[in-house]
Amino acid sequence: MPVQMTLPKWFDLHAHFRQEELLPPVVGAHLNMACAGILAMPNTKPPVSKVFEKDDGNDWSIEGYTKMLEDAGANTLEQVIVPLYLTSNTTPKMIEEGAKAGVLRACKYYPPHGTTNAEHGTPLNVYMENGVLAAMEEHGVTFCLHGEEHGLPSEEYFDRKTNAEEVFYQERMPRLVEKFPNLKLVGEHITTKVAADFVSD
Repeated sequence: MPVQMTLPKWFDLHAHFRQEELLPPVVGAHLNMACAGILAMPNTKPPVSKVFEKDDGNDWSIEGYTKMLEDAGANTLEQVIVPLYLTSNTTPKMIEEGAKAGVLRACKYYPPHGTTNAEHGTPLNVYMENGVLAAMEEHGVTFCLHGEEHGLPSEEYFDRKTNAEEVFYQERMPRLVEKFPNLKLVGEHITTKVAADFVSD
């Protein structure tokens, strides 16, 4: 007699779909795995650094990239969330208007040159001082963090005594939590005990 199992719905909250010819097969793979919803990373080429299609600039928008995903088959999912890629062009007004319209639900921080197509990123302290994080906190926008310190000497990025993630969670994250205690944070793809302990605490 065959065994039957009822599995809960699952959501992929850190998914890279990229662009163009990669979109249909990667979306299809998620559908084949019975994925119910996605949070699609915005470090595409070009990056998803606008909220609305009407906004100035040549980068992609949340509206536009969401439609690309839906046209590739994601329209059958329960939820499609596209975070805004934070850049030097991000403003508190963008956060407020996007959140009020229901288009902006999350923002993504990439340390400058920290990963694929992260050259558009700006140091975290910029957003801490320019009102962007304050607007996110006020409007309930989730902050997804690629938590690595930038600008370290090359030998310190992956050293056993210290590394870029540990420095970030020891130095940046405590200040972030202290300054914005009601900001919803997601520590993405953590790999060190220091980061795991910070989240746990």
